Amino acid sequence: MSAIGAIFNFHQRPFTEEDLRDLRALWHALSKWGPDGGRIVTTDSLGFCYQAFNTNREARLEKQPLVARDGRILAADVRIDNREELFAAVHDRLAGGSTDVDYLMAAHVRWGTKFPFHVVGEYAFALYDPFERKLLLCRDHIGARPLYYHRNNDRLIVSSQLAPLVDLFDIPRDIDEEYVAGCMSRGPRVGATPYRHIHAVLPGHILIATQSGCLTEERYWQLEPGREVRFRTDEEYEEAFRYHLRKAMQAPLRTDRPVMIELSGGLDSSTVACVAADSIQRGETQATRFDTVSLVYDESPTSDESNFIDCVESHLGRVGIHVRDEDCNLLPPAGADFDAVTPNPVLCSSGYHAALCRSMEETGARVLLTGVGGDQVLGSSYDPYPLLADLLVLRKPLALQRELRLWSRTLSKPCVSLLWHKTVVPVLPQALQPWCRRAAMNKVPGWFNPGFVARMKLRERKLPPLDPFGFRLPSEIDQSISYLSVVKSVSPCYRRELTCLDSSHPFLHRPLIEFLQAIPFEQLLRPGENRSLMRRALRDLLPEKIARRKTKGDPSEGLARAMAREVATMRSLFTDARVVAYGFMDSAPLFAAIERAKNGLEHYVAALLFTIALEFWLRALEKRPATNNYVSAGGRPQFAVA
Repeated sequence: MSAIGAIFNFHQRPFTEEDLRDLRALWHALSKWGPDGGRIVTTDSLGFCYQAFNTNREARLEKQPLVARDGRILAADVRIDNREELFAAVHDRLAGGSTDVDYLMAAHVRWGTKFPFHVVGEYAFALYDPFERKLLLCRDHIGARPLYYHRNNDRLIVSSQLAPLVDLFDIPRDIDEEYVAGCMSRGPRVGATPYRHIHAVLPGHILIATQSGCLTEERYWQLEPGREVRFRTDEEYEEAFRYHLRKAMQAPLRTDRPVMIELSGGLDSSTVACVAADSIQRGETQATRFDTVSLVYDESPTSDESNFIDCVESHLGRVGIHVRDEDCNLLPPAGADFDAVTPNPVLCSSGYHAALCRSMEETGARVLLTGVGGDQVLGSSYDPYPLLADLLVLRKPLALQRELRLWSRTLSKPCVSLLWHKTVVPVLPQALQPWCRRAAMNKVPGWFNPGFVARMKLRERKLPPLDPFGFRLPSEIDQSISYLSVVKSVSPCYRRELTCLDSSHPFLHRPLIEFLQAIPFEQLLRPGENRSLMRRALRDLLPEKIARRKTKGDPSEGLARAMAREVATMRSLFTDARVVAYGFMDSAPLFAAIERAKNGLEHYVAALLFTIALEFWLRALEKRPATNNYVSAGGRPQFAVA
């Protein structure tokens, strides 16, 4: 995961010495996320910079920013996963030993601004088209790699990290209250940042900047209503799922370094570890070894997943790295060197992430595989709503009656209750949803300031979002909203903000998501069996204890113990609290929540952790100097003139 930046002057204003100083400062600032060197390229009214973070052989051959013979310039943080397909389409524009960035450039020559649709992988890039005099900014479908920008009347400034934009360019640091309100409900809007004048490029979109200063955002990929994949037998669905999952796993394993895999003992992380091990054993990957890292709760029995972790480790024939929760700070220690440029939830697991980074550095790993997204795309819920509501929409009363009886026996709930709550209510018009869900909407943490709650309509934000893709069936809408929810959690790239590692999420691989959206929902959820397709397809690959597991770990006791250990730090943190001064929270109920949390009695623990992260950020924001000087932070960059 390399670091990129660019400055694009509007109205063909020449690139001056002052612009070059700014670009050089940006280059130095990005060196924290790109330890393998890079260079700067300038042209008439544009400058690019690049800092490399190499994870595979091909990346070490790249020379970025890449300048093509026809004047195109490209800086990219990229891993392309469909190189064979692309080669078939653009091979006449490639030389031998082409790198991923060469493939990107060739794809733009072949398809113009539509080319990201044809590129599968994880990427964020900036590309200058001299013929159209346009700068193109783009991120992959889930926003796995960050890219931010600020526009004023004179120029567009681009950075793959937020901190340099906040620190270097005298951009107003006005807080976006919409962002804060989003964090206090279902999460901030995708593409937003805590700063009103800085934005993130939207996942699955391309942003086109012209010389006149006009910005246009276009979606290049989305889930497709009407797309169907239908087979005759369960076995065919299982075979197709295994194919897509293996491809998804092989993509981040295209690395000649060791790999780290987070192993919690749950079905998703266990699947990642077992499929990765099998792919490596079969010789299907460039990677030849990996280690697992697990957070264990020796002193919190109800949170401890060691028996499942040990089961997977026994299956793999290796013992992973165990990080004891009791040895980890929940909060950053006083004087810790961290740069909170957002209300980052990683700040509330600082000890674990410090141990994770140490382990990766000691093993030489740069790629971290996670099970993120499995819950959202594989049918983890036992909620029968999508299946029952589909039958209502399709007007199949006999089938609906049969399914109601099945689910009634499975869940031990009356058919009438399931008919109303899981069939009728979810498909009512949006205007009636507040009336039907008023009880859930009234549940807001007591320390949230009532005035802010009312002004920002936090209760209304608790309603499910609308499906933007135009699906018809409730199961399809539910899947699309679940997909968007995981994009909302992945695209801020919280880990990347505070650490230098390449997090990858195989369950969110684009072809796998497209396949899962297109198959019948009954393949994912059946009465009494969630994740049905996954369990059936992997029954010979996973340990039986894992494949049959139907519960999830509960970190509540571990969190309560951690908060009890650090209750004095939390009390000190919220003395003269900035969250109170800014009008987001109320002091007395907040301290009461801390007391409840240390005893395991606070229901809104996630909201409390966000409140802590918000406080750290506001304090850091107030202490940030007007500008930072990064020029002395590293060596002199290489320069090239396009």
